[in-house]
Amino acid sequence: MAKILILYHFESITKSKRNLLINYYESLSSELVKCGNEVLLLNTLSVKHLSYGTCFSKHIEEYLTDEVKKFSPDLILTFNNQITDNIIKITNCPICCVEADTAAYFQNKEFILQNSQRYFLINFYDNLYLDEYVKLGFDKNKIFTLNQATSIKMEDLEKLNNISFIGTNFCSLPPGYNFSNLDKNEFIKCLQEFNKNNYENYSNFESCCNNVTGNLLQSYSMIDNRVHVLNAIWDLGLKLYGARWDKLSNENLILKFLFDETPKYTLKDNQDVYNSSVVNLSISHPQCKGFAFPWRCYDIMASSGILISSYSENLKNKTKDYVKIPMFNSPQEARELCKYALANPNYVKDITSASNEFIEKEGRWINNFKIMEEKLNIKLLNNRPNDKGYDILVVPYEVRNKTRKKSHIDMALKFLLSELPVINALYPKQKRKKIYERIGTLQDD
Repeated sequence: MAKILILYHFESITKSKRNLLINYYESLSSELVKCGNEVLLLNTLSVKHLSYGTCFSKHIEEYLTDEVKKFSPDLILTFNNQITDNIIKITNCPICCVEADTAAYFQNKEFILQNSQRYFLINFYDNLYLDEYVKLGFDKNKIFTLNQATSIKMEDLEKLNNISFIGTNFCSLPPGYNFSNLDKNEFIKCLQEFNKNNYENYSNFESCCNNVTGNLLQSYSMIDNRVHVLNAIWDLGLKLYGARWDKLSNENLILKFLFDETPKYTLKDNQDVYNSSVVNLSISHPQCKGFAFPWRCYDIMASSGILISSYSENLKNKTKDYVKIPMFNSPQEARELCKYALANPNYVKDITSASNEFIEKEGRWINNFKIMEEKLNIKLLNNRPNDKGYDILVVPYEVRNKTRKKSHIDMALKFLLSELPVINALYPKQKRKKIYERIGTLQDD
């Protein structure tokens, strides 16, 4: 039996409930517990800023120190390297950085170099971003690949939706963004080529966008076709779940109206939606580059709904001996595939049945635990389940409130000072605006 600390950063859809898990982390934790392990999870959202390696306050850090020491983990799984310097200091076990996104989204990268003897890297796609990971300080011999996995079960539920999509509306470039340096004809040509073959033509499209933004993450906003795909199929019976679809501009009003704000993020939520929909879409983030694929693909393949996915060279290769997953390169292709699936129930049945078989043989967590045991030399597969279940570490209100009270006092003093005539002249307008906004944020917390 192993004690496993899982660290991740996720902005909960239901902010009032800090101890709820999204599907993927719930699935991983539940399966580890079934194999007899102890699991403690921490959503770092409540203890530190996304990109910081320290806690919001010494009170929170002291509380975490006591709890982590008490738990005494044998293994730390940190998604996108969400961890604090103090957690590293008070533990001596292996640290597995697990890619939830690409290296561009990894945080606290200096910790990797500083503690390279303890760090392993778990990825899900052989050799994708390998050079970047080595540059970050990971020992090449400590980088290993797992398969995507799911705990979703197939259920023969009534089909309530023609097409469902559970996902996030990603941030777009701000209005008025300066495109004066963009070669518009080149952009149009690159987009046309990308829509013909995502995998072969991704690099040219990314380079074209990078020439304008100079920032990879901003370039993703130019490349992302999530909204375009959804606009192409909305009239076929689309139901949207997830986050931020209500933030779309009014030019995409129909998608805002099709958004069901009911939170859908637990294992059961996802299982119910996928099993009660004829078609379940997966629209990849640009970082997949036409090669990788999101976590949701295996979830959908484990259900009774058919997966229609953005093109993924890796998913195609993994599943080729079992099933030919319908994949699209362009919004128009997505529409045609959805129309065909909705008009041909036997086709849907054949694809879902073959997908289920693939998942049972290749897409369950126990296969990954066998690999992890070998690579980490830690016993994860035990004869008896842990009846206790997993625990979620939540910082109590009174601990968080100590920080909040101090912040209230500090900001109130700054506000008063900024309103004094002499001091007011020393505070620029923008600085005063930030103080007002900060006070408002604290009052609403």
